[in-house]
Amino acid sequence: MANSEHLAILQQGVPVWNAWREENPALRPDLRQADLQGMNLVDINLTGADLREVNLSQACLRQAYLMSANVKEANLEGVDLQDAHLIGAFFSKTILIHADLSRAFLLMADFQEANLQEASLQEVDAREANFKGANLKGTQFQGANLFGVNWTNALTEGTMFSDATPSPSTESRVPSICDADVQARKL
Repeated sequence: MANSEHLAILQQGVPVWNAWREENPALRPDLRQADLQGMNLVDINLTGADLREVNLSQACLRQAYLMSANVKEANLEGVDLQDAHLIGAFFSKTILIHADLSRAFLLMADFQEANLQEASLQEVDAREANFKGANLKGTQFQGANLFGVNWTNALTEGTMFSDATPSPSTESRVPSICDADVQARKL
């Protein structure tokens, strides 16, 4: 359950919350299982927050800061995270269906087994992000920076990668000794 004091501060609005965060930079906010559905949280500082199992569906978190936040098993269906800072955030098993993460910073973010079906990740910077086992069906990655992304067992049927660098089908990798062995067998 969410810390009632933290939730009460959040309910006073983003300016009050952000001022409180500036006064308490070492504190890790606890909003576990809070119902924040449809809230306007533009430019909020949720860095390092515990947001496990939170309901942020249809919420507006444009330009929000969720660096290193734990958003595991949360409901973010239809959330607006455009231009958000999600560096190192943990979204394992999170529902992000129809979410808009356009132009967000996802460096080293973990989306393992998350459901991003039909989400917009256009022009994101997702270097070193983890999409292992994620549902990416119909997701849009146009113009995204996808260097070093882990796509292991991700479902990518209907996913759009136009102008992404590199796309999963063309991502370059360092040849291994196994590649040399395969080439020798072909000769």
